[in-house]
Amino acid sequence: MRAPNYCASKEALHYWILVLRHRLKDSNIKVVELYPPDIQTELRDERHQPDIKNGRQIGMPLDQFTNGAYAGLAAGGDEVLVAQSGEWSDNAALLKERQQVFDEFTRTQTDE
Repeated sequence: MRAPNYCASKEALHYWILVLRHRLKDSNIKVVELYPPDIQTELRDERHQPDIKNGRQIGMPLDQFTNGAYAGLAAGGDEVLVAQSGEWSDNAALLKERQQVFDEFTRTQTDE
């Protein structure tokens, strides 16, 4: 695994968002989570990661991501999965199942 701290922090943030969304569900605040794919940026060029060749070519072009993110946010869902065709099909089902597990756990811990 190339970046275990990065991966762990993303998961921690995801669960924090789940808890925040749950805590604010009866308010007028909507918590939206955006799931970006790998995006072609300078973070992967040889200047920043010399061991990766052609790193800028990895992932989705930035303009394609921006358009997908905007469309997803405009659709109004709680989770916005921005991906290339078919890329998130398995992950979308996993995210739904993970949300159901979280909801069930939350029900057992509260008076709801």
